[in-house]
Amino acid sequence: MQPPLTPEEIARIRAAKRRRKERRERTDEALRQQQDDILRRIADARARKKRFLLWLLMAMLMTQMIANLLLPRHSGYRTKPAPKPPRRRKKEKKKEAKAKRDWQPTPENDFAPRPGSDDYCDGYSRAEWDQMAKARGWRQHRTEAIQNEWTTDPQRSLFPARYQDWDHRPSLFELAREFSDPYQRSVAFDALKIVATPEVKDWLEEAYALDPGEIRRAFSFKSSEIAENFKASALRWQEQKRKDHEEAMRCELKAAKAKTPPDDEDTGPGTPSAK
Repeated sequence: MQPPLTPEEIARIRAAKRRRKERRERTDEALRQQQDDILRRIADARARKKRFLLWLLMAMLMTQMIANLLLPRHSGYRTKPAPKPPRRRKKEKKKEAKAKRDWQPTPENDFAPRPGSDDYCDGYSRAEWDQMAKARGWRQHRTEAIQNEWTTDPQRSLFPARYQDWDHRPSLFELAREFSDPYQRSVAFDALKIVATPEVKDWLEEAYALDPGEIRRAFSFKSSEIAENFKASALRWQEQKRKDHEEAMRCELKAAKAKTPPDDEDTGPGTPSAK
């Protein structure tokens, strides 16, 4: 047990506690005063900002009022409306209608406006444009030519029904996009075999049976690039098959040599030959 404290020690401990309490109170009071000072400065800054904005608004209003009093106001900012065109007579309308009906294409007037119209080369009607194209011997539109080529294509009947209804012959790029869809893969593969060149058809059939992903890896954004990738893949496949065939032949020769018995010439003079 510790010895009891003397009255002097008790007095010193109480004095130390009192000093710590006073020091803590002084610190709290200083922090409170500092916080109050910061809040007071923030409030003063907001008040100054409000006074400045109010003064600025009053100055703008006063400036506008002075400008309205001193400067003359103009009421006419809009231009005068255009006068209405004079009414045409019935004879003039009939004459223009007859000229439009009897319009004929001429080499020196092909890109001139029609009578009574301000439109130039794009001012023709469909019938007038067809009449001009026929008179000049112009070719039909590229879209119509593609449709006619696909309609008369002898291989069109070989394609699946999905592609026979198209208005053009499917390209390799379009078939590649169809092949990427699992729901259209089998139909697209039948069309791919028709569009692809003969030297890659064997590779296509084997790749489709084993791993369709190998065909997808040959796809690109251009039909020409897809055709080149198909040829390269077919060449690699043929080379690999040739190597596998040679390796199989070598294995067969090794197995045949291993099964062949040794000749009698190889046995020594004191060794009996195998019977």
